[in-house]
Amino acid sequence: MENTLAAGFISPDDKKRVEALQRYQIMGTPPEQTFDNIARLATQIFDLPVSLISFIDTENVFLKSNLGVEEIRNSPRSNSICTMALGTDEVMVVEDIPNLNQHLMTDPLLVAEMGFKFYAGAPLITHDGFTIGTICVIGREKRTFSEKETNMLKGLARIVMDEIELRLRGIFDAEKKAKDAARLAQLNFNNQSLIAKAPMAIGVLNGRELKIELANPIILEVWGKTDEVIGQTLAQALPEIKSQGFLQILDNVFTSGTPFYGKEVCVSLERNGKLEDVYFNFVYQPLKDGDGNTTSIMIVANEITEEMNARKALQTSERQLENMVMHSATGMAIFTGKELIVETANQPMLDIWELEADAVLGRSLLEIFPNSVNPGSTDAILEVFGTRETATFPEVEVVIRTPGGPKPMFLNIIYVPVFDDEGEVDQVIASVSDITQIVNARNLLEKLGTEKQATNDILLSTIQDLTAVNQDMMNTHDDLTTTHELINKMLSGLQDSQPGLLHSLEKIEESVKKAETAVKTSAENTSIGIWHVDVETMDCTTSPGLRKLYGYPLDQEISWPIAMTRIVDGYADRMLEAIHKSIELQQPFSFDFPLYAYDGQPSKWLRAFGKLDYNDGKPTHLSGVTIEIPDPGTQIQNSPV
Repeated sequence: MENTLAAGFISPDDKKRVEALQRYQIMGTPPEQTFDNIARLATQIFDLPVSLISFIDTENVFLKSNLGVEEIRNSPRSNSICTMALGTDEVMVVEDIPNLNQHLMTDPLLVAEMGFKFYAGAPLITHDGFTIGTICVIGREKRTFSEKETNMLKGLARIVMDEIELRLRGIFDAEKKAKDAARLAQLNFNNQSLIAKAPMAIGVLNGRELKIELANPIILEVWGKTDEVIGQTLAQALPEIKSQGFLQILDNVFTSGTPFYGKEVCVSLERNGKLEDVYFNFVYQPLKDGDGNTTSIMIVANEITEEMNARKALQTSERQLENMVMHSATGMAIFTGKELIVETANQPMLDIWELEADAVLGRSLLEIFPNSVNPGSTDAILEVFGTRETATFPEVEVVIRTPGGPKPMFLNIIYVPVFDDEGEVDQVIASVSDITQIVNARNLLEKLGTEKQATNDILLSTIQDLTAVNQDMMNTHDDLTTTHELINKMLSGLQDSQPGLLHSLEKIEESVKKAETAVKTSAENTSIGIWHVDVETMDCTTSPGLRKLYGYPLDQEISWPIAMTRIVDGYADRMLEAIHKSIELQQPFSFDFPLYAYDGQPSKWLRAFGKLDYNDGKPTHLSGVTIEIPDPGTQIQNSPV
């Protein structure tokens, strides 16, 4: 719900609140990647263009992170919408800023030309109860803000405060180390040999003009200079730092007598002939005379460029890993800690789970899928933390409990451990492939294969019968031809001498011709081709039915080379391999293959079956039949010949 506190609200304990803010030493400091990352995450979570992390002192609102309005770093407290969070512990939501308070539209963050209308801000509350700033998101459209979104923004506010506390502890640690180093350096101020041998960069700048009085070898190396710079001002020795704000900070240290501590600060220095971004933890420690007046400033610095680059590389790797996960066609997710918090889950994984991203991200897998007992379940993921090895579960049959009910599936699952800097398993990457359709298809094929084998057995058992019938037909045809020839001889001898016998023989000849024609027609019209392959010579004899199936004249004997030209490329060689394998292993032969469209005839698919004939226990022929089968759906081109 909307908060109606005035923008200029000042609580009675505002002085204490500002003192609490000041102890964090964050006002006016340069941008830091940690806070920018949180602001960027907020824009992504709430799908809004602007996210700010602000801190509010007595007069100003300082933007530590200003994603979306990079040109603004400060705004007056008196008319800033961010100050409306003061005095409340709850998230403040303004669904239509102009209708709430036109005075707010003078806030540089909300000027009319920017068109901002929506605001939601969560207070940043210290451990002792003071609100020192806000994390907020801003949009150009009126919108509502759900309770879930409110809780998420509160969570981000707690993360910001954790980072602020962590930053402060780092400052204290750096201050302690720097103070110890500065105290040591001051005690040995006149002993340049000790400073020269110090294991950190140390230099002394004299007077307000910051003339380099002392620089040990390490700081000279850091600067990329030689001892020729001693006696020059810092601005003369390092002109590249003039626009980076360090000379102003040093002047403030000199005039105020207050040390300045820098943590993970980036400086652009000219080294090896080019500008390099270098990172330091450092202290500017004022050195005072007996009257307490600052006379010099000691610089004590520790270069941490390698550590920062390593951290950036790690962050880049993490982003690349997340990008890989999110764009993988395989279901992938990243689980953190033994609570198995879902850090990332891509769309294929969400599809397997049948859940939306906001229903799983940030939650424990143990909570999302309680009492999981499938192979490769949450117990298996937890085991990876102990074994420290990749776990693979191929073709796992699981039942996933989805909002739509139990979902049986077959999955290939791989769990890969991810190690932290200390070599411990910190995360587990899950890669899950849904192979349900593949397994079901294979099972169906196996079932069809069993049925096909039974059919093959029946067909193979008829080969001998068909072969015998074909042989009988051929023998009958041969006998009829011989009889026909004999009758012709007899007729030519009789002529007019015995007209009665001649008439009878002519009737017999007519019957023989009809029988011969019937046998020939039967052979020509059959839809089954019969063939015999000599296992020694590989010579093949064929029936008219086979020649008909191949589209050749019935009286043309076809050889292997001729037959191969009709078979679609790739299948001919495979057929020969299958025949040789059948002969070698002495097992039944079966092969499906397509023929090109040829001479006006359409393309077709044939199935050949065969079995070996034996003589004295030795195979002599591979005999079989060929039939036409339905087109399985494979596209067949026209014959290339």
